[in-house]
Amino acid sequence: AAMPAVGLHGGVHGHIHSAGLTVCPTGDVFMVSFSSTRSTSESSSNTTMVCTRLRFGTDEWDTPDLFVDLADLNEQTGLLWTDGDAIWFFGGGRYFGPGPQSLGNVPFRSCRSTDNGATWSELRAPVVKGTLGLFTAQAINSAFRGPDRTIYFGMDGEGATSFLWASANEGRTWENRLGQTAGRHTTFVTLKDNRILAMGGKSSDIEGHMPKCYSSDWGKTWTAPVKTPFSALGTNQRPTIVRLKSGRLFFAADFQHFTNPPPADIAE
Repeated sequence: AAMPAVGLHGGVHGHIHSAGLTVCPTGDVFMVSFSSTRSTSESSSNTTMVCTRLRFGTDEWDTPDLFVDLADLNEQTGLLWTDGDAIWFFGGGRYFGPGPQSLGNVPFRSCRSTDNGATWSELRAPVVKGTLGLFTAQAINSAFRGPDRTIYFGMDGEGATSFLWASANEGRTWENRLGQTAGRHTTFVTLKDNRILAMGGKSSDIEGHMPKCYSSDWGKTWTAPVKTPFSALGTNQRPTIVRLKSGRLFFAADFQHFTNPPPADIAE
């Protein structure tokens, strides 16, 4: 009752988590997060997706509003990706117990906007070609196109792994590339030699450090993980990596693990 009392939509709950952010073609920053009540878990069926916008040239965000609320289904995590003049949304969910909410074979849902997020296409589950594979229905934070215009985006796998979905036909069908990285919540970026770099995640480490690995076949297989200079991550921590217009890679992550001590060579 408190949220409507202060003018917020009733679907905006007290817990906001796993945001996806993107810069729109207009320069606005658009954000979608999932929201749950304090009295229920993130896995409950009353979660929602909420959104807000930082309009170009302003320093205050718009009032948060409802983005998606599927009746009696769990909404979980949001990935936003600006692809030319379009914005893509990928979102997941957790399914539990008996009844209609137990849709454990739906790995994600997606929609698309061509007007900077003002309106969106119908939210749809994917048509999967080939092996569905093992997954945790949570999109992560990386989406990109390969040289042949194939769309790729990251999703949590089983346990301390992540993997890539791929679509060669603008999202009409999707393929699980099946190769698994060395961490949950891995962040991905393409390299100039057409390899993919996969940085870390959580629930995995090499001597307390974040692992990384590479793929030369667009996510079908990954190299053995190697140690990076960065600390391994834990709960509520996700790394991110993007290529800047300069061509340089920009990487960001929490400096230390959420609960564990840092590795010995990180003294700060």
